[in-house]
Amino acid sequence: MRSYIIILTLLLGAFPTLSQTRITGRVLDKAGSPSEGFVTLSLPGESTILNYADIDTKGIYTLTYTGKADSLCVRVSGFMIGNYVKVVANKSQTVDFNVEEREVELKEVSIKADPVTIKGDTTDYLVGAYAEQGDRVIGDVLKKIPGIEVSGSGGISYNGKPISKFYVEEMDMLHGRYGLAVNNLSADDVSKVQVMEHHQPIKMLQGRAYSEDVAVNLKLKDKAKGTYALTTSLGGGLMEMDESVARGLWNEELIGMYFGKDRQTMQTYKGNNSADNIMAELSNQYGSGAGPRTVSRVGLLRPGTPSLPQKRWMDNKTHAASANWLERLSKYEEVTFNAVYTHDWQQRAGYTYTEHYRPDTLKPVSTRHRHPSTRLTTSIFRTSTPTMPRASTAPTTSRSRFHGTTAGWTA
Repeated sequence: MRSYIIILTLLLGAFPTLSQTRITGRVLDKAGSPSEGFVTLSLPGESTILNYADIDTKGIYTLTYTGKADSLCVRVSGFMIGNYVKVVANKSQTVDFNVEEREVELKEVSIKADPVTIKGDTTDYLVGAYAEQGDRVIGDVLKKIPGIEVSGSGGISYNGKPISKFYVEEMDMLHGRYGLAVNNLSADDVSKVQVMEHHQPIKMLQGRAYSEDVAVNLKLKDKAKGTYALTTSLGGGLMEMDESVARGLWNEELIGMYFGKDRQTMQTYKGNNSADNIMAELSNQYGSGAGPRTVSRVGLLRPGTPSLPQKRWMDNKTHAASANWLERLSKYEEVTFNAVYTHDWQQRAGYTYTEHYRPDTLKPVSTRHRHPSTRLTTSIFRTSTPTMPRASTAPTTSRSRFHGTTAGWTA
């Protein structure tokens, strides 16, 4: 029996045995606190990771290895500590690390959103992709978006077709007089412009009745929501009429607006005597009624309009104000109030001079005709208080005064 045991021992000793190596330790910073990171095990000079372990909350790690290598590479890595490496013998042991935390400077990364996003019948245009330095109001940016045209009064057309609805945060506060928003809402306050094709404004008919209408919705930046913005502007100057006479010019604006989750308001006042057409943006772009109109109640002739820019010949004193308010009562119900006041004073004068030549003489026969010198003062006040889904408009009150003289002679 003793001989059998000796023979078995010799046979087992002839085969190499592979024992498991256990390496453990702690990873601490200079203050003795555990560091965050992980530990890997590899062979020296090779990149293949044989084993890895996370550093626990006490800073302890444990690695195991089964192999014949003479030495092992223990590496500690972490976001705030970098890399620390120790080469040790292939035997079970304790390997501690004292690391130093350091700041890591990240490279700058720029993330750009797509300038155009299409989802169904809605196309989103990122305002930042089209805005340029010098763009003051959202109307300046809308003119640069493909397919969109903006008139001087703020009317919007898409692919040659006037839009049927204009929203700010899915609410129609201005009811057709959206030129007030297009010409006064800061471009820096708008995040994106949504163009909604086949738009059906009546919720009961959405998905049931086909529509060819197009609507525009403005999505605001977070900084523009829930805050009241007030903008003022005042300008003055002189225009030389002739060598001895100069005319004083003035231009003033006061714009206030608030866009909240369930309430929107906008108040505007503009005035000038520099021939700027400030009443155009008050017109109803939906086509359900014009803006403030002047109706002559006397048969008074006026001088014709010259083929020159309006600012070169118009003598005016114009004031225009509006007050707009919307309150959302529920998901399907809202109440709005709109009031518009304009006061426009204009004076025109002109004459024509004509020379006729008789066949029997070279002496011309001249004719001079002075056109009526016309002064027109118009004041209009208009209010409306529509409630969804149908709008009702209160009567319009207008007052006009005319003064004119006519003179002419023939020589």
